[in-house]
Amino acid sequence: MKNNNINSIECVRERFRFLFDGLDIDEFRRVTLENEKRMLDEKIKIIQSEIRRERKQRRIWDMAQNIQDEINEYLMKVSKPRNDFEKMLVAKMLKELGTVTSVRELSRFLKMNKNCIYKGLDSGEILSFRRGKRRFIITEGILPFLRD
Repeated sequence: MKNNNINSIECVRERFRFLFDGLDIDEFRRVTLENEKRMLDEKIKIIQSEIRRERKQRRIWDMAQNIQDEINEYLMKVSKPRNDFEKMLVAKMLKELGTVTSVRELSRFLKMNKNCIYKGLDSGEILSFRRGKRRFIITEGILPFLRD
């Protein structure tokens, strides 16, 4: 009786094997568990990368906000363009150099030596910030340097 029962179970397994991609039921369970685990791991990686991306974007946004606050604070201290020439000069610099520029681009635009610009940066006459080894200049913060 027991032997007959085992044969019928084997017969049922063989008969419905096509439902399990040609695998034995135990092997099918193992394979599906592995696939589910792999898919969950991939989802976790995707979620973690999204979290990292959001943190990075938040840090960049905070950094940009801090820079904007520094610019506004500096421009409050420094007077606005006094005459039409200064207004035209600032407008042209913003158009050609952008809001933020490098020392090299500024020296080419003003046809000045880089050392003069670095002296202005070191003395604080030109508004700038560092990112890594590079120094970036706020274009609107050049005007007090040019007046002197």
